[in-house]
Amino acid sequence: MVCQHKDRARIEQGRVAGISLDNLARKFGVSRDSIFRHMRDHVDDDLKASYLAEVPIRDLAEAAASEGVSVLEYLGIVRTVLLRQFQLAASCNDKNGTAVLAGKLTKVLRLVANISGEILKAPAIQNVTNTVNFINSPMFADLQQMLIRRLAGHPEAMSAVVEGLRELESRSAPQMAPLTIEHQGGAHAVA
Repeated sequence: MVCQHKDRARIEQGRVAGISLDNLARKFGVSRDSIFRHMRDHVDDDLKASYLAEVPIRDLAEAAASEGVSVLEYLGIVRTVLLRQFQLAASCNDKNGTAVLAGKLTKVLRLVANISGEILKAPAIQNVTNTVNFINSPMFADLQQMLIRRLAGHPEAMSAVVEGLRELESRSAPQMAPLTIEHQGGAHAVA
């Protein structure tokens, strides 16, 4: 019977911390069913919460290692209880309790995220700049030629497209003096 057991508090703390019924039964020489009934019938949510509040996270990690249970499982239990307490404190408009529990909950969530890899050790801000210069590329020249050929029968559309292409080129190309082609009696000269 757990109620009369000399290690009753340790059994209750262990069960609240997530240690399996079988492990507790083996360790303390009590049946697993007896522990289950005791927890169901005699340990209310307030007592469970007080047990969890008393167990430092470092102790949970050590207990997890000795019991063969993952730290994440223990932290999951702590997170669940803290979240319930947080919601209860908030629903009762207990501002101090809500603030304290929010801090503890954030700490547990941060630990879970660090262990699970959700928070990586990376700079907080990363800037990535990609510049693509396609206007002077052969593909862009091919595009220009294709558009002019296709629009040859549509002078207004061709005018608008040529104007747009020139606008694009002027924004990206370095400013150079335009080439002038002069015509002198059959011979062509570039000035």
